[in-house]
Amino acid sequence: MILCDAGPLIALVVPRETQNHLACRKVVDSLREQLLTTWPCLTEAFHVTARLSGWAAQKKLWDMVLHPKSLLMVHVPSPVEIRRMEALMTQYWDRPMDLADASLVSLAESRRATRIFTLDSDFLTYRNARGQSFKVIPAQG
Repeated sequence: MILCDAGPLIALVVPRETQNHLACRKVVDSLREQLLTTWPCLTEAFHVTARLSGWAAQKKLWDMVLHPKSLLMVHVPSPVEIRRMEALMTQYWDRPMDLADASLVSLAESRRATRIFTLDSDFLTYRNARGQSFKVIPAQG
């Protein structure tokens, strides 16, 4: 399982608006594991794609989530993870860490995951509760 941030989701469904589309497509095409995102990340992706490309891009996001053989799964944060998200946002207030990033770090801790597909350089700074850094899967064109 590889965690997935909002940035790659946006890049995948808005090809004309992002320089990262082809690079993210290459990464996804090469994956042999499922991507796992959170509702806060998906919410961010829906918000940005609506602004950039409207319903057509949002429909592509829905297709990614609802397709029976989808590469993308969506995680609903537990109450423990939600409390941890608040603690993480407090810890990283000076970045600042947003809700989507906090949800991924919290999920990483609960699933003991360290790999993340993101376009966000903040994940090079974030650490889990055990002090481990993330292994960022780069989207390189």
